[in-house]
Amino acid sequence: GSDDESAPCLLLVGGVHGLERIGTKVVLAYLGTLAERLQWDELTRNALQRSRVAAIPLLNPVGMRSGTRSNGSGVDLMRNGPTNGVGRGSFLVGGQRLSPLLPWYMGSEGRLEPESDALIDFVTRNVLCSVAAIALDVHSGFGFQDRLWFPYARTTQPFPHTPEVYALRTTACVTSSVAARCRQRILGWACGCSCSWQSMGMRWRASSRLRRDRVPVSKARS
Repeated sequence: GSDDESAPCLLLVGGVHGLERIGTKVVLAYLGTLAERLQWDELTRNALQRSRVAAIPLLNPVGMRSGTRSNGSGVDLMRNGPTNGVGRGSFLVGGQRLSPLLPWYMGSEGRLEPESDALIDFVTRNVLCSVAAIALDVHSGFGFQDRLWFPYARTTQPFPHTPEVYALRTTACVTSSVAARCRQRILGWACGCSCSWQSMGMRWRASSRLRRDRVPVSKARS
């Protein structure tokens, strides 16, 4: 993309959980598609002259190699961050420090895993300098529906610019719904995507706080 560090940035992260291989495959497929389109699509070339794409396709290589949700130390990277939540979270699923033998282990108090530390450093150097940024952390499905989630996880209180981010969520739902109807007409089958917003992602809330301290925020983040 653009050589201008302040240009709008799209951050793509996959493979946070080793079991969820699809996240890494989606990020790599998207990057491959961009590379192909750059060869012939003038619109894509023009867009990337004014914006940037930063990506970590596989954050948890040890977990993916071993086929586990956690990293090599038994820590769930999605629940390992530099800040603690406000109030009491959901039992176990909100993160626990009882044992790495149980799921959703947060790791030791005050200690970042190398993968989490590397991600925060990457975001700080490559994303927070942008005037506007969207971060997509790609996972496999959770529960019975596909979901588009966005932070914060540290509190149940609404975060700044909630209306703008909700508008982004609504746009994503409408776009996916239209695409599904088009596919149904053309191919005879439908692939729906139901989006719902929840609060998740400790590292993203920390990065958002860093960005708020450094750059005035006028755009919604996802």
